[in-house]
Amino acid sequence: MPTPDAQDHLIALKAQFDRHAAEAADDNLEAVRAELEHKLALAEPPDSATVLGHLRDWEARLAVDHPLLSGLLTDTIIKLESLGL
Repeated sequence: MPTPDAQDHLIALKAQFDRHAAEAADDNLEAVRAELEHKLALAEPPDSATVLGHLRDWEARLAVDHPLLSGLLTDTIIKLESLGL
């Protein structure tokens, strides 16, 4: 389960994601944003390995068309791993 610091990083990622998604108007980006929002809203969040797996998957899906957002995901993964997630 994500720690409070990890949850804060994920919420910050969502805010940055939303800001960039509003400018892009891309179905793939919208799907990833919706998945992120759904995962953050779960009453029982997934375990740490699952969270990192989702982030890595989204990072790969966005790498070509949205390198800025892919970079945000990379930074978030590094931060979460440094927190011991």
